[in-house]
Amino acid sequence: MDETLIIQAFATSLTNNNEIRHKAEEYLLSVQSSPGLIPILVKISLSNEHLPIKQNAAIFLKNLTKTWKDSKRDFTLTIEDKNYLKANIMYCLRYSIAEKIRSQFEEIAHNIAKADFPWTEILIQCDEALQSRDADLIHSGLDMIHQIARVYEFVMNERRNNLKVLVSRYFPIIDSLFTHLLGEENENAYKYICLILQIYWVCFYIELPEDQASKESLSSWLTKFKIILDKDLGELENPVENEDEAKIREESPQWACKRWVAQIVHRFFNRYFNLHHLNGHSRAIGEHFQSNWAVPFFESILPLLLKRTAHFIPNIVANYLLKYINQAVKFPVTCEILKAKVTNSNQLIIHLLVTDIIVPYLCRVKTDEELWEENPIEYVRKETDLSRAYYSPKSSAIDLLITLAEKGYLNQFLDYAVRELVSSPQLLKKEALLLAIGSLYQLMKENEAISQNVQNLLLTHVLPEFGSQIGFLRSRAIWMYGQFTNFPYSDPSHQQLVVQKTCQLLQDPELPVRIEAAIALPRLLIWEIAKESVGKEVGTLLNIYKVLMSEIELEELIDALEDIVSRFPKETVPYALDLSEHLTQNFLRISEKDAKDDDGDNAMAAISILNTISKIIDVLEDRNEDLVKISLIVNPILEFCLSSKGSEYFEEALHCLTSLLYYAPSGSLVHLYKYAGYLKLSLLGEGEIKPYGRDHLEEVFSPLANYISKYPQQTLANILVFFDLAIKLLKEDEQEIITGCKIFIAIIENNQGRINQALPQIVQIVWKATNTLSRKVKVIGCEVILVALWNNPIITCQGLQNNNVLVDLLSFCFENVMHFKESMARAHMIVGLGSLLYLGEQLPQIISNNLGIILQKVLTIYKGTLDEKSEFHQENNSQTPTFVDSEQLKQEYSKLLYDYKFSQKTDDSEEDSDEDNYGFSTEPEDLYDSPFESLSLKEFLKAIFTNFGAKNEEVYKGMISKLSEEDIAVLGMIMS
Repeated sequence: MDETLIIQAFATSLTNNNEIRHKAEEYLLSVQSSPGLIPILVKISLSNEHLPIKQNAAIFLKNLTKTWKDSKRDFTLTIEDKNYLKANIMYCLRYSIAEKIRSQFEEIAHNIAKADFPWTEILIQCDEALQSRDADLIHSGLDMIHQIARVYEFVMNERRNNLKVLVSRYFPIIDSLFTHLLGEENENAYKYICLILQIYWVCFYIELPEDQASKESLSSWLTKFKIILDKDLGELENPVENEDEAKIREESPQWACKRWVAQIVHRFFNRYFNLHHLNGHSRAIGEHFQSNWAVPFFESILPLLLKRTAHFIPNIVANYLLKYINQAVKFPVTCEILKAKVTNSNQLIIHLLVTDIIVPYLCRVKTDEELWEENPIEYVRKETDLSRAYYSPKSSAIDLLITLAEKGYLNQFLDYAVRELVSSPQLLKKEALLLAIGSLYQLMKENEAISQNVQNLLLTHVLPEFGSQIGFLRSRAIWMYGQFTNFPYSDPSHQQLVVQKTCQLLQDPELPVRIEAAIALPRLLIWEIAKESVGKEVGTLLNIYKVLMSEIELEELIDALEDIVSRFPKETVPYALDLSEHLTQNFLRISEKDAKDDDGDNAMAAISILNTISKIIDVLEDRNEDLVKISLIVNPILEFCLSSKGSEYFEEALHCLTSLLYYAPSGSLVHLYKYAGYLKLSLLGEGEIKPYGRDHLEEVFSPLANYISKYPQQTLANILVFFDLAIKLLKEDEQEIITGCKIFIAIIENNQGRINQALPQIVQIVWKATNTLSRKVKVIGCEVILVALWNNPIITCQGLQNNNVLVDLLSFCFENVMHFKESMARAHMIVGLGSLLYLGEQLPQIISNNLGIILQKVLTIYKGTLDEKSEFHQENNSQTPTFVDSEQLKQEYSKLLYDYKFSQKTDDSEEDSDEDNYGFSTEPEDLYDSPFESLSLKEFLKAIFTNFGAKNEEVYKGMISKLSEEDIAVLGMIMS
């Protein structure tokens, strides 16, 4: 390997000339399998070359290590190169290395650890690093431990034992190092402490390992955490002049340490809070924290938070301080302390907490206003991004306010808020107060006295803001009414005015206001007066939503549109196809975006689009021509989403396909038949394509069954696709076997007389696959065979007899009648057993000699379908009959007839312990109609009995003579 050429390639890749850059990238890709490449990349990364070149080398190396396991790469990393990197990775994590380079090596270390940890050498290297007096080496040891620990942060299985190894081996050393660092008042010491705190967080987030649960160990760490919280940061606490300065201050090591400590102690309080749900060492941790540390940390955090009025506190730190106080309000001991606390001027601290902390955090800041003006799309995204809420002090302040209200502070807060609103506060404060009140809507609704006064509050302080000159107040007014739609309104004109103004604001000049109106409007539709008004303008409304969707891709907006469609199905019909076209174009535009540039918002919007299309399909369910048209419109979506490329949208697209196939007339959507192959691929995979639809195994059955039911010509031409799928599923786990059986049932019940040659093979495969498994799987396996008996009793019987399983099948069915629980399972048994009577004496002798038993059993099951609560459900203790040969029959015949009245075995020791809790069902699918759903069992049995009696009159009379009075009554009902 020529190091100079590699350096030149990295330098060239920085050029703006696309052609030259592309050639450099091609060269680098061509050498990625070359022996000796990794040592060269490490050398370049740590050399004196220009930083961008070093950074490119480190990034290239990081990308090579993303797939560290040889089996998952399409290029080669030699063993020698990999061992070199593992041996030297610690050297690359030294503190003295530039942060931009070190951060890349941290990810490289993490990638290696994911695949190869534990390996002995790295443990020894970490030991040596932590025990050295070299600050550079100590940092590399801490950093390596952190990267390894990150691998197991969220792991719950036995692999978490690797994390326990780290904790047991290194925590005592790290604890001592932490103590030493606290005595050094310099910025570098805080950087090391910050790394230690991150290690602790990662190792403790899910559960603190047991060897760290002793009182001594907990107290050692928690004491140091409290010291960090209590430290005065001097000038770093001075007020800042702007948010840029705040951001810089927030990233200081001192504030970063406070942030991690606040996060950790809140997690302690929250994770180990409910002692009734904790056991073992987790309970011991909870008891120790609540008894010894909940109050001291509360006494540290509350004053720190209250300093916010005159001092700087970073938002991320305030967020966790607020969360801790919120938890403290829920804890009786700290809650009582808070209630009793007063200021020097005898003012309740709890009131000060609301007025000086909570409400100010609810106020918009300058950057909110700038974003509203300069980038309203990004403003809307930021406001609706739930992923940011956990880290937002505004969200934590609202949570704290709700908890205080739950603890009895609701009336006091509302009194304060109304007084402030009456006094015409500053606009920012007014908007914050409205946000606070609206966030308490659920508690206000539960209080009858308060809920009765909400209308006056809205009328006085909120309704006028619909006409405000300030956009965020118009937006907040809309939001407020959306929160309070379920409250009593005595004046319909008030509601009418709100609906009218909300509709007007759908065309407000400011995008955030239009979006808020579009999201809130469906909530108003629980008012009849709103439904009447809006229902007349659905076409106009849909056009407005289409325009908004072209301006911003937003999940909440599309969900609101779906709600409009759901509430006005008839009114939507004339616009359904045009709306579907628009939604399809939007979806395709979103799906074409580079996933690397997407933060997840677009994906959620895409899912909402698919859900809305599904709702439109429901609206068109009885309009056959429109169903064909919409199927053509959404075909590109199905093409993408049902393939591995768009598998993240598989579930939603699958529902669209299922609805189309179910609603549309038979044979009308032939152009969608190709997706049967896609569904097979989604379950089985092929080549490099792994199964991507297994999580939706049960949902895949409905479209497959509709293909089989409604497209017989295409199904028979592609029957091997279905056979192969069902057979392969039968070789896998229980749920897959069940689905395979259901596919066979769908094939058999929809193709009577068309698959005669395949029936013996199906019966043999299913019996073999299910016979040795749990009873619940055997039941559905028997259902397949019973349906096959209905399809062609002669051929199926021959197949069963050739495999010597006919008697075993019938014995199992009779022994387990009570476990054919669902109506469809009972129908399968009735038509299967009834079809045996069609054969009569053509049956093997051992069966034909027991036709009376079969008749009695069919009548009993049929009676059960008429009255699920009939007395035979209670007869669980009678002996179970077995088939007997002709010599034994004379002696046992009368006893069998008596004992056979819905009996079952009482000893199920060889069966599953949870047999009665079936995790599956052959009940009719929501979007598939089995032929047996429309089959009249009465008419079926009447025809069977009539035919049998005509051919075997004497035998039939003899069978009837041995029936009980109850069975004869059931037979008479059938024959009437």
